[in-house]
Amino acid sequence: MTTTPNGRLYIGSSVNMDHRWGRYKRLDCKAQPAIYRSLKKYGVDAHEFSILQECSKDDLLVREQMFMDFYKPELNVAKVAACPPS
Repeated sequence: MTTTPNGRLYIGSSVNMDHRWGRYKRLDCKAQPAIYRSLKKYGVDAHEFSILQECSKDDLLVREQMFMDFYKPELNVAKVAACPPS
């Protein structure tokens, strides 16, 4: 989960969190326009990045959807969890 300076949320999943966070730091996330704009506007260091739960790869999308349904993150363009990015 990523929390922006204005309190908006983004929920994502990954099988390699270091790689995923590295992509955000490099602003290599244009396919996720809302989080990309937030990172660009406020800077990466202004965002809080946290792991909500670790799980098996098989459960990844189920857990991502569960957290999306619970938190209703404003920065997720897609409202249904899809193939996890790296």
